[in-house]
Amino acid sequence: PIYFIHTPIHWLPIEFWIEAACDARDAGYIENIGVSNFNADQLLRAQAVATRRGYSIAANQVMFGLLNYKNETLSKTIQTCRELGITVVAFSPIGQGLLTDKLETSKVKENRVARMTGLLPSRLDNLREVVRSVAEETGRSMAQVAINWVICHDCIPLVGCRSVSQAKDTLGSVGWKLSDDQVKRLDDAALSHSTLDGKRWKRVFFANLFGVVMMCCRFLRWCGGPGYAKSS
Repeated sequence: PIYFIHTPIHWLPIEFWIEAACDARDAGYIENIGVSNFNADQLLRAQAVATRRGYSIAANQVMFGLLNYKNETLSKTIQTCRELGITVVAFSPIGQGLLTDKLETSKVKENRVARMTGLLPSRLDNLREVVRSVAEETGRSMAQVAINWVICHDCIPLVGCRSVSQAKDTLGSVGWKLSDDQVKRLDDAALSHSTLDGKRWKRVFFANLFGVVMMCCRFLRWCGGPGYAKSS
């Protein structure tokens, strides 16, 4: 099991949370320490604390795929992970449907990943065409090609499935590999829209809003509010 510290945007420094994770590891509550959405500099800070405590950061969960492969901040982050021996867990490898056969152009603006990264529908055309071409060559779906490309870059894809058919299609991404030529063609067509370059204030706002909600819930539990038994 691994415990992920998500999105380093809290009012307390990264070092505080890594120390806390190390304390939890000492107590046997967790087995591995992971982080999410940490850039290169933040990874170095986190690893320094973990190393001092006799541990290491096991994985960094970041948005990695054909939509952001060429992003400079992401590239530096991935390189730092390699140097530190940190596994890359890649979420949104198909951009929540942007790199699938069933995408409707009219739905792109409603897509969460597209909104988060400022991706315009027109920027997708060439990439989708290359993915579709490779899919035809391999007899696979576009989603399977995009996910296998992530595997070819030595990352672990994290795919969300909403149905049995999606789960089965995702399973078809393993057990085979794209050719070096196909990987290169996809590399060349990849984009640079990364969440690591997103507006920090938005993430800070929602993280802090979530913190306030949690504090309210704890207060209600303490005072025995609606739906809660009063704490003794």
